Amino acid sequence: MVNLGFVLNVIEDPRERIETLKVAWGFAKRSLCVAVMLQGKASTAGHKPYRDGYVTSRGTFQKYFEQQELQSLVASVTGEKPLAFAPGVVAVFKDKDLEQEVLLRRHSRAFVTGDLPRPPRRERIVVARPELRERVGAAIEALRAQAIRLGRLPDQEEVPAEALACISENRVSWKRTMDLLEDDLRADETFAVARRLRREDLLVHLALMQFPGAPKYRRLPRSIQADLKSFFKGHSAALEESRRLLFAAGDRHSVRADIETAIADGLGGLRGTRHFRFRSTVLSRLSPRLRVLVGSAEVLQGGVDSSDFVEIDLEVPRIVMIACDDIDRPVPFVIERTLVDLGRLKVSTDRRNPETTPIYFKSCFMPSNAPGRDRQLAFEAALVGTGLFEAKKRDPEWSEVKVRLSSLGAVF
Repeated sequence: MVNLGFVLNVIEDPRERIETLKVAWGFAKRSLCVAVMLQGKASTAGHKPYRDGYVTSRGTFQKYFEQQELQSLVASVTGEKPLAFAPGVVAVFKDKDLEQEVLLRRHSRAFVTGDLPRPPRRERIVVARPELRERVGAAIEALRAQAIRLGRLPDQEEVPAEALACISENRVSWKRTMDLLEDDLRADETFAVARRLRREDLLVHLALMQFPGAPKYRRLPRSIQADLKSFFKGHSAALEESRRLLFAAGDRHSVRADIETAIADGLGGLRGTRHFRFRSTVLSRLSPRLRVLVGSAEVLQGGVDSSDFVEIDLEVPRIVMIACDDIDRPVPFVIERTLVDLGRLKVSTDRRNPETTPIYFKSCFMPSNAPGRDRQLAFEAALVGTGLFEAKKRDPEWSEVKVRLSSLGAVF
């Protein structure tokens, strides 16, 4: 894998940028990751315009890309559709098995279940000599962790080498080891949750892979082939169920119900009466229907990982991806809004000047367990204390709010 981190943005000659990207792609055997500086993410005060970028106060060249500009450049040079991992970070793949694994993980919830505590072991009938279980206990624990990650029993090639060595050294057959593991997992609630979530992840992945056409079984990575055997009756049955999920994403009544559940779970909030706004980082925690709806927009525009907030329109099939200057600020400012109209299959992007479109009450759209939320709520109490915010009235200008906050001694 080749990482081209913050290289293209310091090359002043556009032709040299393209050549550098070509050479990096030529070195890559599995994937290429490209990171650049984005417009609006850093101040250009003291910079002098030069060519398509700036000369900094230190005399160095710096180009600030737009996210779509970066994706278009990488796509044109490599001939591959890039995946956005974060603002200013994209990747392209030569290894298509790896690409499929990454696509599956992007909207996956099953991979976080390993952090859940293991429930108390239930009383059960002993099916093996105590000394046998003791000898392969370390291997069983490693296999359990892998089973929870996969949501199913692992194949031999998916097992850590140390666990296989332990099984071999103790002269225990693979089948006998799987019997011991399956006996443990039968009463393991964490595994049951992981299995359900992994099945949902697969359905979301297969639904979004319908564009431009359903994937052939033989072209899927071996791990996903094993998933289909474990979770569904077969490839065709899995595709049929994923198609039903795809069409279910167009059911506005059900979408609204899922959004109400997400709000009750503390994953986001309403902006006005018809827009559900949430942090892009919580997309994988939403229902499969909502993940497919947003994922359909990603097919047209690219990953929401390059945005800070995402909005779902409750009345029409529209998704808005919102990028901010600094999401960690108490009052971040919108620098770019990308609207994806799924009904018309159109994408439009609107760039904003910094400090003209503030997001005042950010906590309304943050997950309830987000780090720093208490500090954010304390700051927003100061916002309310300014007396400038009234229900059903337009938000005040930031310049006015800033003066009033300063007079109250608020830190922002």
